[in-house]
Amino acid sequence: MNERILELLLAGITAEQFVVFYVVGIAGILVRFLYNLGEGILFDNKTPYNFRMKFFVKGLIRLFVSMIVMAFVIARFYEFSHYLVDVARPPNHPGGMGDVHANITIGSAFMLGLGIDEVVKRIVGRTIKIKP
Repeated sequence: MNERILELLLAGITAEQFVVFYVVGIAGILVRFLYNLGEGILFDNKTPYNFRMKFFVKGLIRLFVSMIVMAFVIARFYEFSHYLVDVARPPNHPGGMGDVHANITIGSAFMLGLGIDEVVKRIVGRTIKIKP
């Protein structure tokens, strides 16, 4: 029964593949997050010099939401990959113009992590306003 549940949750990939892609995706999220953090510390004059709990909480929310979205995207990548990747087939292709799906790879998992963190950063930045 557990195998059937995992099969339904992870459309098109195995549990081992999910773990590997998720870890690589989290690495992409962390790289983007740490880049933005360093950029804010080094180049933004408005960055405070002391610890502020509200900025820490905002960063944690950003990481937490990014990791949840990453898990969903990797688990269901096969279902909506045709929206993310443009794959063109000639009309006379044996498979026709029907179902075209791309598989997730290590590189695409890392790039998804980078992209997801940027999207979540913009959403969190607009929804959670922190006044200095």
